[in-house]
Amino acid sequence: MLTQDEIDRIRDESRVVWERAYNLNKGMAERKGRQEGQQEGKIGAIRMLERLLDKPETPSERFSGVSLNELDRQIADLEQQFQDARR
Repeated sequence: MLTQDEIDRIRDESRVVWERAYNLNKGMAERKGRQEGQQEGKIGAIRMLERLLDKPETPSERFSGVSLNELDRQIADLEQQFQDARR
């Protein structure tokens, strides 16, 4: 049979493990949310530039799995096209 001290220790250890797991998952969710927000913003910039250049809108499924760096490259390319068109 467990003593009250052992029960309290097990309860405290369980709480600590749960809190660590919770904080880890919360942090991961926050990072994922920020990344998704950045991705949506970059996609919005791409679509705006496409409209300004009278280009067809890139379908949403084409952005699936695309890295933020690749989206930045697409934005830079479209910005250059826009600058060239204004000359």
